[in-house]
Amino acid sequence: MPQWNVSSVLFLLLLKALISYCEFVSYVETIHSDSDKDVTSGKVLFNFSTTAIRLDLIPRDGLEGYLQLKSLSNGTYHIVVDRDVDLNELNPTSYPVPNTKEKLQCNYSTPSAGRCQLNRRVKVTSSVTVAIRDVNDKAPFFLCAPYHKVINELTMVSTTVFTFSGLAADYDIDGGISGYNIVSGDEGVFVMSGAASEGCVVLQETLDYDHGPRKYTLNISVTDTGDPPLSNWALLYITLADGDDQNPVFDHNIYHLTLPEKQLTVVNSSFSTDPAISAHDLDLGINDTVAYTLDAGYSHNGISYFSVDHMTGHVIPLHVLDCSEKDQFIIQLKTYQVNNPTSRFSYATLIVTVEDVNDHRPVIQLSSYNVTIPENSPRNYHVLTLQAVDYDRGSNAVFAFHAIDPGGSFDISPHSGVLYVRDPMKLDREVQDTFSVIVYTEETESLERHRSDNVTVTITLSDANDNSPAFMNDTYHFRVTSLAPVNSDVGTVSAADLDQGRNAEVHYQILFATKQAQFIFSLDGTTGMISTRKRLNTPYVDRYVLTIEARDQPVFHSHSRSCVAKVTIEVELANEHAPHFIGAPYHVTVSEATPVGSSFLHLQATDDDGDVDLVYEYLSTHPPCRCFNIDTNSGWVYTLKPLDREQVDSFKLQVTVSDGKYNVTTNINVTVDDVNDNDPEFPVVTYDFNVTEEQPPGVTVGHIQATDHDMGVNAAVEYLIASTRASKDFHLDPETGELTTTMSLDRETVSRYQFLVVARDGGNTSRSVFVSVSVSVTDINDNVPVFSEDTYSVSVVEKSAPGDVLQLQAEDADSANNADIVYVISRGNTSLFGINAEDGTLFTRVTFDLSVARKWRLYSLTIMAYNSASFDGAVVRQNGTAQVTVHIVDLNDNSPVFTRSTYSFIIREDIAVGSTVGRVIAVDNDDSDRNSFPRYWFKDVHSPAARKFMLDSFTGVIRVKHPIDRDTPAADTYFVFTVVASDMVPVHDTSVIHNVTAVVNITILDVNDNAPTFSSDFYTVEVLENVTVGTDIGLIVEAEDRDTLDQLGTSPLSFCLLRVDTLSGHLLLDVSLDYDDRERPSTYTLTLLAVDSGQTPLTGTATIRVDIVNVNDNWPVFNLSEYHFTVAENEAAGHVIGRLHANDPDGDLVTYEIPVGAGDMFAILQNGELRLLSSLDYELSRLHSLVVRASDIYSSSGELLDTPHDTMVSVIVTVEDRNDNMPVFETGRYNVTVAEDTADTTLLKV
Repeated sequence: MPQWNVSSVLFLLLLKALISYCEFVSYVETIHSDSDKDVTSGKVLFNFSTTAIRLDLIPRDGLEGYLQLKSLSNGTYHIVVDRDVDLNELNPTSYPVPNTKEKLQCNYSTPSAGRCQLNRRVKVTSSVTVAIRDVNDKAPFFLCAPYHKVINELTMVSTTVFTFSGLAADYDIDGGISGYNIVSGDEGVFVMSGAASEGCVVLQETLDYDHGPRKYTLNISVTDTGDPPLSNWALLYITLADGDDQNPVFDHNIYHLTLPEKQLTVVNSSFSTDPAISAHDLDLGINDTVAYTLDAGYSHNGISYFSVDHMTGHVIPLHVLDCSEKDQFIIQLKTYQVNNPTSRFSYATLIVTVEDVNDHRPVIQLSSYNVTIPENSPRNYHVLTLQAVDYDRGSNAVFAFHAIDPGGSFDISPHSGVLYVRDPMKLDREVQDTFSVIVYTEETESLERHRSDNVTVTITLSDANDNSPAFMNDTYHFRVTSLAPVNSDVGTVSAADLDQGRNAEVHYQILFATKQAQFIFSLDGTTGMISTRKRLNTPYVDRYVLTIEARDQPVFHSHSRSCVAKVTIEVELANEHAPHFIGAPYHVTVSEATPVGSSFLHLQATDDDGDVDLVYEYLSTHPPCRCFNIDTNSGWVYTLKPLDREQVDSFKLQVTVSDGKYNVTTNINVTVDDVNDNDPEFPVVTYDFNVTEEQPPGVTVGHIQATDHDMGVNAAVEYLIASTRASKDFHLDPETGELTTTMSLDRETVSRYQFLVVARDGGNTSRSVFVSVSVSVTDINDNVPVFSEDTYSVSVVEKSAPGDVLQLQAEDADSANNADIVYVISRGNTSLFGINAEDGTLFTRVTFDLSVARKWRLYSLTIMAYNSASFDGAVVRQNGTAQVTVHIVDLNDNSPVFTRSTYSFIIREDIAVGSTVGRVIAVDNDDSDRNSFPRYWFKDVHSPAARKFMLDSFTGVIRVKHPIDRDTPAADTYFVFTVVASDMVPVHDTSVIHNVTAVVNITILDVNDNAPTFSSDFYTVEVLENVTVGTDIGLIVEAEDRDTLDQLGTSPLSFCLLRVDTLSGHLLLDVSLDYDDRERPSTYTLTLLAVDSGQTPLTGTATIRVDIVNVNDNWPVFNLSEYHFTVAENEAAGHVIGRLHANDPDGDLVTYEIPVGAGDMFAILQNGELRLLSSLDYELSRLHSLVVRASDIYSSSGELLDTPHDTMVSVIVTVEDRNDNMPVFETGRYNVTVAEDTADTTLLKV
């Protein structure tokens, strides 16, 4: 409410006497205050005196007056303030009128002194006018704030984007708007321009929707014209609209597409690339529609092979592709804005690879090859290089050579096609002169693995003289009669050479001879025939020895090879006697195990002629058999085949001996001796016998027989049982093979015996054979039935219909009819119970009712099992029995009932896990324990309550299962859930389960267990150093407390730089800043504290880093007020005269220039060096005056400053003289006349 202020309110009281006889004093009084104290109700404004009988102050228009008239003694009156003044009450309009009027009424009587001769009362009225000057106590305000404005990012700089004129008002009487300012949020982008009262927000920097801020929040202040002025704030939200200033761009620079060749199906089909072609408009707010086209590279030989779907970017082949013509297209892909295709576009590259179709097989150049190589070619010798081609491309054209050479002599390089020698050891022309190698190629990287046709490479080996001649025998024995005539042929030596041609031609010569044999015998060098040169009987020599060489005849004699043989020539005298055997005829015994080739008889014969070279010969065998032979020279008889006595036990051989002229024959009788080489043999694979159980020992089970084809002891057979178990129960006669029992057998213990019997002969190394024997034990009825359990227990629910209640099972160890069992109740109430005699099923005959016979809850029965067949056992046994107890079970016919329908509990949220919350109770009126004690559980086991609490199924106690948190995010404030009580599940009838439910309400009380938390642990803010105290620095801190009733307060700690509005969270600057004061930091780290209102308050903290931003508020300062330099004249250009230095307290970069006085003689560098541009001349000018300007155009980071400052300094350059001029006479000639005889007189001064 506006207050009357003595210093600012003028009261004018005008009392005017309307009647001339009234002594009514008029007052015009101005009151001035000596202090700034407000005038309160009851304050005396002024007083006056009057002789009026009565003076009244009448309110205007019936309103309560603001002034009060108080009467004192002696006609004195006070006018006092009766109430506080509110201009809105005086003039309840938008803009109050600053005045009020009160009527002052004067009533008086005529005086007795006669001065006024009236005899009646006179009423006089006058007005008291109080002029009120308004106190500026109302701040201006914005209408319809906050404000929103959307501008296009392409808005030109200097454009007015918003005008506040007419959007602010002031309720004060004299209120007016002096101007508007941008307090914060402009970030240098906007400025308030034009007339102050207009409030024009003008754009001063270019906008960028795509890379800069998209929203600006300007804090606008309005100030009134009052004294002192008052201000208010409002927010202007400026939102950028995207302008079309960006080209569309592809999401990738390169796209790939692979298409198969020669596929008609791809023509006019759409294909997506990898990655899929996509582009977007960089003007994200507009996001104009883009389209695609192919710009270049999509044709070949004048044919366009591709197009692109303008909207989807799918590539469309227009023709069948052929990889052999062009295997790759590099296409320039273009995207453009549909609404501006000529100005807004960009490019990318599309690479289309034509994928080869594997439609060609590799082909080897020739269908066959013939090549000749030397037979002694080394390993890896290059035989032949094969050429092949595959007309496909890429991996389909990659193939390898393969060679098929069964002998392994040759191989081929898979990549080069070089056929080479693999195993030179096999290249022997004399063994094999021609080789055939199959060669083919096969693709290695294609899926089809196409293979070429087979090509045959025929390789012929050329001969090398790598074989020496070889005689057929190393030694030769020839005989010649002593009566042989001259030139008689004695014998021929023969040597062969495996080589070919001249390498295989052999020539013979005698190298050495004994007893002058070279003169007695001649040798044909070509045929190797040895013949006599002369008669051999005179003189007679019985033996000659020759050494004969055989040498081949190669082209180069030095390469020849040779061999030698020894030739023995025996000279025989005339043969006149026949040979005869010594010891004939012959009888010999040979074991049938004699190895083939073994000699068993040495025949000896003699000849009276003295001949030693007798020849033995095998003639025949009886029975016919090529089982023997005889060494023709030594006479040893040996075996050719294995002998088998069981087939033939004797042979008769016929042999002969010859001396070349006479033949003599003899017989050899051979007896084959037996060897144990045959196994005994059983006539059957398995013996099967039967024997009845419980017979006395010694019963014959059966006989086992085996035969042996050997003879003597080798054929004698012995029998043995190979099983230890069977040998205890059975005896086997080792000679006869009779099998008997050794004890009484029990089928129930062993019903069948399986064992092996061994038959072995009597040889030194015996031979044996096994046979399987099976003995089945025949059953007799020697066992009684036996129950699987001695006792049984079964429950029968009352009121159940008669029927089966239990299946009893007895077992009999006997088999077949001997195991048939009959069941009977041998003891018990057969009127209530019965049993099926065949299968042992126990059943009830009546319906039980405990309400009628409650005491009969338990029955005992004895069940007997016996055989229907007669007992044959030697030992009499009792039939099996079992005891059965039958329990009559109470019927569950009562439902449990909760003691309350709803249970309510209250707990604190900090209740410990495991603590008891409360208990629910249900009762059941059934009699049995099983039916009368309910069990409890959650109706919804997946409910939030079931996850937080656990319910004891037996007691109904509810306990805490997991921690409770009333606060967010858990928000466990209240739990409502349903519990179920159920009686025990009946054994036989699940349909009579009884369930009952109750509702449980659990209320969670809040605990102050959460400290306040700030929205961020760390805040950063930049503040310009010239920001005024009290300014909102543009950072709002927020804290929250998850507890329910807590209220927060915030305060900064650590430094009194900022103060925080505890309600809004706005941070306000509390001290003035100066970035350039080096004694004060440029960065502050503050701690912000949030405190909740809990009984034990909890706190949260956050850190704020405040970076003080430098503002260019200082001018460069030179280190001198004036500079003086001296330089000698004639110094060369570039000479450093001196150096100036200026420092900028803001730390900005200082630049120098000479605006005045530089001419073409001086220059200053940016390091402050003052240099000469040209030489100075002392004689022309001895002093130069310059002005140097230092400017802080750039910040320390190199950025151009908006408002640079500069400083001028005066520089005086003094030029020093140098002796660079010769003396010069004033005139080139002087004339003087002197008289003769003149002495000591100055004639001339030059």
